[in-house]
Order: sequence, then structure tokens, then C-alpha cells
Amino acid sequence: MRSLEGAHRAGLLRVSGGTYQFRHLRLQEWLATRPEPEPTSGRPLTRFLSLTLLAVSLLATAPLLASLPADTSGATLYVGTEGSWYFTDDGRTLVAQTADEPHLRFWDVGTGRSFDPALPSGHPHDRNPVLSPDRRLIALTSAARQKLTLLDAVTGRVLNTWPLPARESSSDSYHVTFSPDGTRAVIELNPAFTLYLLDLRTGRQLGGRLVDNAQSKNFTADGTLLTAGARTDENEVNVLRVWNARTGERIDRERIGYRRGEAPYLDPKGDLLVVVLPSGDTQLWDPRTPRPLGAPLSGTYRVRGDHLVRQAADGVHTRRLRGEPTLQHFPALRDHVVSGTTLVGVTSRGEVRAYHLPTGQETARIDTGLGAGLKPFLHPDGRTLALSAESGTTSLWDLPSGSRIADLETGDAYTYFGRHTVLVERFLRQPGAPADLRTLEVFDLRTRARASAPLPGYPSADSLSPALDRLAVLTPDKRSLELWEVATGRRLTVLTGHTGQIINYRFSPDGSVLAAKSDDGIIRIWRLKPGV
Repeated sequence: MRSLEGAHRAGLLRVSGGTYQFRHLRLQEWLATRPEPEPTSGRPLTRFLSLTLLAVSLLATAPLLASLPADTSGATLYVGTEGSWYFTDDGRTLVAQTADEPHLRFWDVGTGRSFDPALPSGHPHDRNPVLSPDRRLIALTSAARQKLTLLDAVTGRVLNTWPLPARESSSDSYHVTFSPDGTRAVIELNPAFTLYLLDLRTGRQLGGRLVDNAQSKNFTADGTLLTAGARTDENEVNVLRVWNARTGERIDRERIGYRRGEAPYLDPKGDLLVVVLPSGDTQLWDPRTPRPLGAPLSGTYRVRGDHLVRQAADGVHTRRLRGEPTLQHFPALRDHVVSGTTLVGVTSRGEVRAYHLPTGQETARIDTGLGAGLKPFLHPDGRTLALSAESGTTSLWDLPSGSRIADLETGDAYTYFGRHTVLVERFLRQPGAPADLRTLEVFDLRTRARASAPLPGYPSADSLSPALDRLAVLTPDKRSLELWEVATGRRLTVLTGHTGQIINYRFSPDGSVLAAKSDDGIIRIWRLKPGV
């Protein structure tokens, strides 16, 4: 080995950002913090003592190196313990907040090399970068400079820098919310929750100071309208404001009050607004005028697809969002689930009833014989129904035929729906056991095959791969990840290398890479081979 690159190829060094480090962090930290040796005078005895000290140091670190897990990762990135991180949509770049300036760093996933955005120097940037909905832009604010910097989310190139509304005190901070098309942004000045609208193409403020004490804010899908709630002095009542998002002009002409805690629903098309009134009734509005559409509906309705749905003591009440405003009543249902145009409910006797919402026609009825207390879950395929009972059993049913497919002993469990599978993470509570036993049970809806395997780890919201074919779980020491095959319940491999405890992890958008961040500020990247 005649170079650092040679040591890297030999496995002695790793690349972190643009620097070389020893492969194992504990050795790196020990070498970085050990006392500096006194300068040698060149005498043979001093050189002998120095070599002896080096030999003793290597012997002392040998047990430490032997105790460390093998590092199977392909790249190691140091980002610091604070801040979030994510993959770009193409999976080629990883972007992370860092503790040091410029608080934002980009890594090439393929090479592990870092590149920083060319931000203005000498002024600190806030640690709250915001990604636009199309994942093409990053907004980075600087409270000290009262500036907003727009970056290309893939290359880190600075696109524009615009002035922000003046702060009222030195403790004020900014928060940015992009419009769907990324051409405008709501600037929220905290802690007063004051909203401003900014045109990101020109840097011009639209409409001045919009509202104080804002509680929620939403753009329509086309970005033409902006709504925001504002807290009032009245008990449990907020008011809704509506603006033309292209000009900043306020267009609501009469007071729209709503119940606090019930955020209004703004339809993505921008032509319908659903508000729960302070009385608990539901009112539809046209947000473009805005004017109420008809009389209020009795009770609190929720938006489910193209329908309004209300669960009441006498059953389920529904109404179309658009078209003929006919109310439908499905009696005796104690709990329900809506998927697309299908409503599935259960009665107090354990009977399942399914309906086609547009017509109200009953499409299936199943007498399960399971009694009361059932909770329904409908698979995305629209035909597989899971009924969770208070006894700790989940039964699977084929809705069109009414046939019982299988029973899964779930206990205290979490149920996941894969594309063609049902996954159950099951807890087995045993008296006197040092910890709960956990298993992963997989039921294949196509073949009706079952698989079960011990699950020592802890799944998270990011555990499933984008294709829903692999599951990543933490090991009990939270320093490694186990990769499982969903269809068979087979453990594929163990991904090791972290010496700190893993705090979050996720797959890249194409599922070819898995990355995990530990509490020592290290992100490790594993490239997953086909079948692994």
C-alpha cells in the first residue's frame, strides 16, 4: 500500500464525505483523542520508546477491533446528530442537514463523495431546509440575514436569493411552505404564526401581511387558492381565510367559522370546501366566491374519496361530494371502512355488509358468527377483508364470495397489507419472560401459503421497501438491520457496521439502496443486490 486509496481498497480506511478515516469509528475516535506523544529528539532510545508505545497501543486496540461488528456497508457519511435526511427521487443523491455550516450537504450515493451548495459565506443559515412538493427545489432560510435561498435539490446549485419579511424580534424564525408547482411559498413568521405570500420567481411579496395566529394552511392542487385558519378569542372557534394565491388578494367576504381541532377540507380541484361548524354540523362552501352551498348537514361528516361519510349511533350516513346531493343511510352498522366506491360495515351481531356507494346497492352480506367488537380493514385489492376481533384473532374473508380464507392469531399485533400479502407483526406475551417474543407472519393471498419467522427487531414506518417485497427491521441492540423477504418470511441478510444505535432508516425510491442513521451522526449505505 503506497497511498490512502490503496489502504481504502484494502479495507483499512473508509471514505466519509471527502476524507479518509479508519474503518471503525471507535479506533478513529481513540486515535483522535489520545494524548499527543512528546516530540522525539532523534536519539535511539527515544525512537525505541516511541515504537514500543505504538506496539502497545496496537495490542491494546486489538480486542476492541475484534469486538466490533463487520462493516458490510458500501459508504459512510458523517452528518452530525441533528437534522433530517432524504434521497432524491432518482436515488442518486442523499441530502442531509448537518450541524456545521452550511447546514446542508449533498452526497453522491454511488461514490460516497460529498459536495456542498455554494451558499453565501459569513452568514449562518437556519437548520430547517424545506423540499418542494416536486422534490426539485430546496428552500433554505437565514434568520440573521432575513434571506431565502433557493437551491436545485439534485445538484445543490443556488438558483435565487430573495429578501424575507422583516423580523419583529431577534428570536423570530421562519418556516416555508411551497405551493404545489413550486412558484410561490407561504412564509410563516414564528412565534406569532404570521403568514406572508412570496412569489419565488420575482421575490415579490403578494398581498402583504396575510393573517396572524394562523392554525393551518393549504393550497389547492393547481396552486390558485390559499386557505388558512386563524384562532379567535371565542372558545373552540377558528375562522377561515381564503386568498387568490397568484395575487395575494383576499376573496372571502363573509365569516367562515369552524370548530377548533376540525381542520377544513379543501378539495384538490379548488371548487369545494368542507367545514365542520362550531355547532358540529357540516357546511359545504365554494371557496372561489366563497359562498355556502345549500343548508348545513346535520352532524360531523368526514371526506372519504368522493363521498362525505358520518358514523352515527343508528348506522352510517353518506352523501356525494358532487352531483345529486342525496343522503343515504346504511342502518345498524357499528363500524365501517371506505375504499374507493365500496363501503364495508359490521353490525353488533358480527354481520358484514358491503355496499356500492354511488348507487347504495348492497353487494355482499356475510354472517361471520364472530359477535360484536369487530373492526374491518379492506385490502387495496377491494376484495380481501380483514376483521380484527377483541379476542386477538384476525380473520381474512373473500368479500365477493363470502368465504373465510384464513385465521391469523394476532394477539397484540400490527397488520400490514402488501401488494399480494398480509403481514402480521405479532407479540407473544409470556409471564416471566425477559422480553416479549415477536414473530412475523406472512399470508400470501394468491397461493394461500403461510410463512412465519422470529422477529427480533423493531419495524418502523419506513420498514417496507417501495415494491413491498422486503422488510427491514432493527436488531435488539439497534446497531444492525435484518432484511426479510415478505413473500416467504425468510431472512435474507444482516446489514452491519454501525457502532452507535440506529435512530432511523429508509430505502431509496427504487429500493436498490438502504441507508440508516445512528445516534453518533453517521449514515451508512448498503447497496442491495437482486434477491437481497
